[in-house]
Amino acid sequence: MRTEDKFQNAAEYACPTCVQKGEMMITEIGFVAGDIWNYLDKHGEVSFNTMVKAIDKPRDLALMSLGWLAREGHVEVVRSGNDYKVKLRSKS
Repeated sequence: MRTEDKFQNAAEYACPTCVQKGEMMITEIGFVAGDIWNYLDKHGEVSFNTMVKAIDKPRDLALMSLGWLAREGHVEVVRSGNDYKVKLRSKS
């Protein structure tokens, strides 16, 4: 059985203790967004899969956090084959 199959939804998989405690996911998403920001600041453009392995967070949580950063206009995400290239937006 895959690890993610043990959970009922993405939130529980991404942060089981948050769901068990009844806490909102926004805090955990924010922390991981910070991890992503710091990783991209240090490494520049990388593939999404490489970044997820490097920050050592669940894929679903990394996607939620990356979506937050993208919505806020902090990152650029471009499809690259079966993956995505991710980088911080240039400062204007």
